[in-house]
Amino acid sequence: MTAQTPARPPPSTESIRPAPDQAVVARSWIRQARLVPVALAVITMFAFLPVLGNQFVDWDDTRNLLDNPHYRGFGWTQLRWMATQSHNGHFVPLAWLTLAFDYVLWGMNPLGYHLTSLVIHAGATAVLYLVARELILRSVRVSNAAATTGAAAAALLFGLHPMRVESVAWATERRDVLSGLFFLLTVLSYVRATASVGARRHWQLGASVAAHLAALLSKSITITAPLVLVILDVYPLRRLPPARGRWVSVPTVRILAEKLPHLTLSVAQALLTYHFFRADLSVGRFLSWRESLARVLSSLWFYPVKTLFPLDLSPLYEAPTSLSLSDPLVVRAGTAVVLVTFLAWLAHHRYPGVATAWVAYVVMLAPVSGTVSLGYHLTADRYSYLPCIGFAVLAGGAVAVALDASARRPGWSWLAPVVLGVTVISIVSLGVLTSRQARIWRDTASLWRHAVRATPECMVCQVNLGYELLNTSAPEAALSQFERALALHPGRAATYRSLGLALEALGRRDEAISAYRKGLTLDPRDLDLRMSLAAALLTDRPDESIRVVDGTWRFYPPKDLVHYFEDVVRHKPEAPVPRLGLVRAWWNLGDRDRARSELEVLRRLKPDLARLVEATIEPS
Repeated sequence: MTAQTPARPPPSTESIRPAPDQAVVARSWIRQARLVPVALAVITMFAFLPVLGNQFVDWDDTRNLLDNPHYRGFGWTQLRWMATQSHNGHFVPLAWLTLAFDYVLWGMNPLGYHLTSLVIHAGATAVLYLVARELILRSVRVSNAAATTGAAAAALLFGLHPMRVESVAWATERRDVLSGLFFLLTVLSYVRATASVGARRHWQLGASVAAHLAALLSKSITITAPLVLVILDVYPLRRLPPARGRWVSVPTVRILAEKLPHLTLSVAQALLTYHFFRADLSVGRFLSWRESLARVLSSLWFYPVKTLFPLDLSPLYEAPTSLSLSDPLVVRAGTAVVLVTFLAWLAHHRYPGVATAWVAYVVMLAPVSGTVSLGYHLTADRYSYLPCIGFAVLAGGAVAVALDASARRPGWSWLAPVVLGVTVISIVSLGVLTSRQARIWRDTASLWRHAVRATPECMVCQVNLGYELLNTSAPEAALSQFERALALHPGRAATYRSLGLALEALGRRDEAISAYRKGLTLDPRDLDLRMSLAAALLTDRPDESIRVVDGTWRFYPPKDLVHYFEDVVRHKPEAPVPRLGLVRAWWNLGDRDRARSELEVLRRLKPDLARLVEATIEPS
């Protein structure tokens, strides 16, 4: 009996199925990938839905939107104002155009303004996905699936982060989300242009310049775009050599020259910003180099820490009265910044993405890093909108590399579920924190109650909460807030005015007058304090009230005082003291007719005071 070779089993259906057409697979993948940005935008909007129930808040929304008629509509008067004027130092005509659109569509309903800001931010999140995917694929060799997942993670880590809430939930900060969207479009068009040729390349470069112009007209912080593009040319695009000493070849010069249109726009915007800044000296002040350096170091370390631990976020992180390089806060921040910079430099050959993200962060933060004092704050959540984009892309790149390694390397299959689990938990946690943070901006009282809890050392937060309590007929609670503010900063004259207003509301007028006088001894130039004191003296000592108003001539020219008093009258037309000031100011300017006109109004409001004023002015 001979052994027989066993019969070979028939081929399975799987083994004879033809291989799929690679072009069909590619087209299917592209169709699916196009849905990703839409899904990311929807997820972002869902996390931020609470902002749609928020009101305007008395934290710049009042003067920018509620008391500002100039942006309301698309008439020639409104368009000319948007195109030629700054408002509180900001020249942002494109942002005003979007707010004009809101006004035409919604009137003064805050829901519409918040909805527009949310849609713009969701769009920026979707565009960041496209940018991150391009950069990941240009920097490391990973599969399309890994790059898509990593880019989606980057977009959500950015878009759902609680530090984005201030820019989205605060109607005044429309300029943040709008400039962020156009900045990302600037980068996206440029990156795609570097991989294109011919007419397509020229069109994409032109689109990048146009997007940059739109970004600059939305907010001047985007003046750093040319430098960011140069950084990307070094890595991950690898179009420029890492060593600047080799940037003298003809091809390198041509690559740098591509940024000349961007640079021209940035320089022009920087000059405009400087002009408007100088025209409105109340916006900020220049600091000594030591204080500027201390602020810069503090700012540079603040945002990475808050990015990793987004707790106790506040609408105002108040700057100390003076900040020196020897301050423990500055020493810790400076040490950390130097250490991170050194480590990024050491690892730049092996992990160039880390150095790129850090350098881009420093560059983009520079305009708001503290070289100029722009108000009460040292740092602000909204300032993180652009600078921290690089950190999100870096994290997304790490996710892509880990997923690709898990799929390619034997024994690494465990890595994918771990990385995806950590990423999902992080994104969900950020989304929950963002949803809670968005509710904090519901109204003015909610905003400042949270600010006082998050930053109890913030004197201005205490004062702002006190004013809100005062406006809602809670003078006793307001007085307590003002007393806390004075304990934090006893040398601030304006807080004595706040204290006096609360005391007057409680019927303690003599104590209020004493508080006003204390404030004036600290700052005799404070016009609000002077007007409050004059108003408190009117009942029993009108002649002294006149002398208090007349004391303003020692510090300000009559023309400036006319502007001040007219602004007060617009808000308080029935108040006699600003009318008294207008009578005096117009008389001193030599316009007797206007002075007599204001005197007639004063006679209707306060006849006794009008008679005293009439007796003290010179006869015509």
